[in-house]
Amino acid sequence: MAAVLGHLRMIGFLALAVLAACVLGGCVALGHRAAVRAGSTGDLGFVGALLAYDAPVTGQTRLDAEEEAVDSVGSSTVQTVSIDYTTMAAAGTVSTTVSWDDNWFFSDPTVYHHGLATTCSVLSALANSESGYYQAGNPSPAYAEDALSALGFEDICTESYRYRSEIVDQVLDFVTQENDVAAYALATKSLRSVDGAERTLILATVRGSYGAEWFSNLKMQEAHAGGAPSADHTGYTQAADELYQRVAAMVEQERAAGYEPAVLLCGHSRGGAIANIVAARLLDRYAQGNASSGSYAVSVGPSGSSGESSLVPVSTGVQASAAGDSRLPVYAYTFAAPAVTTNPDIHADRYSGIFNIQNPADLMPQLPLERWGYGRHGQDIALPGAGDAAFSRLYDDMRERFAQNVGVESAYDPRDRATVDDLVARLGERFDTPASVSTPEGAFEIVRTLIMDADVPRLLCAHYPDTYIAWMQAATAEDLLVQGR
Repeated sequence: MAAVLGHLRMIGFLALAVLAACVLGGCVALGHRAAVRAGSTGDLGFVGALLAYDAPVTGQTRLDAEEEAVDSVGSSTVQTVSIDYTTMAAAGTVSTTVSWDDNWFFSDPTVYHHGLATTCSVLSALANSESGYYQAGNPSPAYAEDALSALGFEDICTESYRYRSEIVDQVLDFVTQENDVAAYALATKSLRSVDGAERTLILATVRGSYGAEWFSNLKMQEAHAGGAPSADHTGYTQAADELYQRVAAMVEQERAAGYEPAVLLCGHSRGGAIANIVAARLLDRYAQGNASSGSYAVSVGPSGSSGESSLVPVSTGVQASAAGDSRLPVYAYTFAAPAVTTNPDIHADRYSGIFNIQNPADLMPQLPLERWGYGRHGQDIALPGAGDAAFSRLYDDMRERFAQNVGVESAYDPRDRATVDDLVARLGERFDTPASVSTPEGAFEIVRTLIMDADVPRLLCAHYPDTYIAWMQAATAEDLLVQGR
């Protein structure tokens, strides 16, 4: 009887999931289908009106990165691959070009690298592409396998998509409430630096919300066996369990074989949340205190710099394996990831190599609300938004790159930054705790708020992976801002 009542309660939340799931977990159910092919790689904005929005700058610092020095080393390892994919923003196949350099993974993982981050934004969209291959009668090729193979990866595994991609699978997961899962692509690549150092890279890119997984996005905090609420978002955490075990086992397998491993994790939306949790767990397991993370000092900018400052790495421990201990280089870049935990330790030094890129006009990274104590492990990095110094210079370039990649103009409206800020404030006023939205009444109120106060389909355009990709391609590290820590 309890199970039946549980199913009925879930049905009562269906209306909420159809609308809010896209906001609370990423709008990727239709997927980004991608393939690889060999080859290359107007004034569209109403910038003046957008600059009227006075964006808050409190708690932001200018991002410091070591990019050119890394890119200039070992140029013989640089690859350029054109990746094709499909998107909800347009019909048919679209394409963009990514770069890859093995030497990226012999640099300090706690120092932001914009070239790597940009490639990860595309790999995150690629993770949404594989579902069609596992659907009976769907002619979609194995897009992720083709793309990763072109980048030199081996042992590519997308088996997690099986039984998690068919409609019947999603219906069964909904009925049984076994939707705290995720699909992901795993692969390895043997790396060799220009200095002769060797390392095995373990890559995991995680699919965003799909089908019944949307309901998992609504499971914020459930009680432990002892009755105390969990500090972590239950749905994301349980979905991360499987991937964490897989990656940790691969790390141990590489070490047992005498190889030095490193890990790269990425994902968009729900996929970014899961990648964030897995990266944090790996760092908890292998960091040995704070030894594997850099310590940071903040250098305050000069007067008139609007409170901006530079984040300067003081010390690192990248060559940990050479020291004979268990420290593991973990590179993690997430995009549009929701908040995952109320743990106050999320900004500990050991998490400094987790970079969470966010669009200020995207509602998704604002949920669950910071007012409820939620956040992400690592550093939150803001793309240019209306009111930021870099916005007026880059906005038209971003739109042009979006059009080049997707074939249509971007429907993203940066004025929604103000809309999102207002929505977050209103939701915070109406809902004091996560428990206040876990009832049918609370769910209805969220839906009513979104419908009455926002153009939800338009808001979702700021959440598209294509919007993030175009911004990453248009910007440099100097154009991004580190959110307050």
